[in-house]
Amino acid sequence: MKFNVVVKIGCLGFCCFVVGWMVAIQQCPYSQHTTSAFKGWIQEAKTPATTKRPPQPDYFIYHRDETTWHPCNITCNDPSKFTKTALHTSYGDTPIFIYSSIEDKHVSGSLLRDGRWEPQFVDLISGLLREDDDLHFIDLGTNVGVFALSIAKMNRKVVAVDALAMNVQRLCASIKAGNFTKNIKLVHNALSDVRESVPLGVDKGNVGVPLWPKTKTLTK
Repeated sequence: MKFNVVVKIGCLGFCCFVVGWMVAIQQCPYSQHTTSAFKGWIQEAKTPATTKRPPQPDYFIYHRDETTWHPCNITCNDPSKFTKTALHTSYGDTPIFIYSSIEDKHVSGSLLRDGRWEPQFVDLISGLLREDDDLHFIDLGTNVGVFALSIAKMNRKVVAVDALAMNVQRLCASIKAGNFTKNIKLVHNALSDVRESVPLGVDKGNVGVPLWPKTKTLTK
């Protein structure tokens, strides 16, 4: 009997609360717009005003001077002046921009004939990388990028370094054509145990390999 009384009193109290709330809503001068007003408030809370920043360029070519690193000003927006062929890798073909076989009879000549250069070493390095998913690759003296592009085709990260701007331009074009800007960082610098500036020349018939005066003449 007491339980029934408690339930009835509780129900009566709840009903009074609901009726009172409905009366209050009807008396509110903005009651007709309550729903839309709340929707607007909720939407505004979800998307606070922010200052949009312009998208930052995705640099993948760098140069280091005496003190710090800089995005390199070398561009490859017009690859039509370069010779183009397909580089064959274990993970499929990818475009590669090279020299003519007259300018570069070794690397470019082999790529034009066979689509590969030193495949035994490329396959050796690829096999070692496959043994560990956390391994990546540094390509010092990348030339036109045979090793760098082959390893990037495995979806590994690569740092490729070369001193010749004309090599960097060709590899830049290959990186863009193969969609490897997220995989390859390209560095336009020479490597030495001495910090200095030296003139570089090229070998006729092997232009992808730089010459410097301490070892060879620049007019070879």
